[in-house]
Amino acid sequence: MRVTVIDEENLQAFQRLLGSNTGSSSVLEELKSLNPHVDFSRIVPGTVLLIPDALGFHDAESFSVTGDVFAALREQMLASVDEAGTRLRGGYENLLAEHKEVAAVLKSAVVKRAIEADADLKPQIEAAAQIFKHDQQQAKDADKTMQTLREQAEAELALLTKLLG
Repeated sequence: MRVTVIDEENLQAFQRLLGSNTGSSSVLEELKSLNPHVDFSRIVPGTVLLIPDALGFHDAESFSVTGDVFAALREQMLASVDEAGTRLRGGYENLLAEHKEVAAVLKSAVVKRAIEADADLKPQIEAAAQIFKHDQQQAKDADKTMQTLREQAEAELALLTKLLG
């Protein structure tokens, strides 16, 4: 079985092939049962079809989603995952930069004197430090999650490639 995206180039070829197989009602019925979303009297470019091998599409590269169309889909999907990971890392890098700025201010003599003078400030600063440590751990976990997501996406796409033949 193949997945086909009907386009301008293969629309006429598909209509001819479908017309030549209308004598085989079981093939037509199988085609219709695999594609309940399609109005076969009005197939237009962009229509996605599951094609049974009996229709003879199994040797036609242009009708296989595993050709250029699938390669482009794979590239887009993996690029999207990579971009999400980049944005995620960028956000945590900004957070780290802010923490460094705050840490530098906290080391200043003026702030140290203020902390010593106000007993409530020290626990607040310690709590903020714990929150930062937690954020750092979340950043590491999120990066690992994005790496795992990419690996899983690659594995699923490889499986889909095998399935679609």
